[in-house]
Amino acid sequence: MYDWDFNEMKPIVARPYNCMVGCDTCAKLCPRNAILFPPLGYLRKIRDKAQAFIKSKKKILEIKKNLHQGSK
Repeated sequence: MYDWDFNEMKPIVARPYNCMVGCDTCAKLCPRNAILFPPLGYLRKIRDKAQAFIKSKKKILEIKKNLHQGSK
């Protein structure tokens, strides 16, 4: 997933679509332990907050639609 950018002299994500959320294989394989990821529990909290936001947004749009239809 990572390559070395010799112009910038730093690692870059070369194939981001090969990455998976929650996967830490590249961190485990890094011989210098230079790749860090947030804990899986933290990622789950972010996911849960995003799901709550999506549900809330759908509910608000549904209420707006019903209000708009009721005013006709």
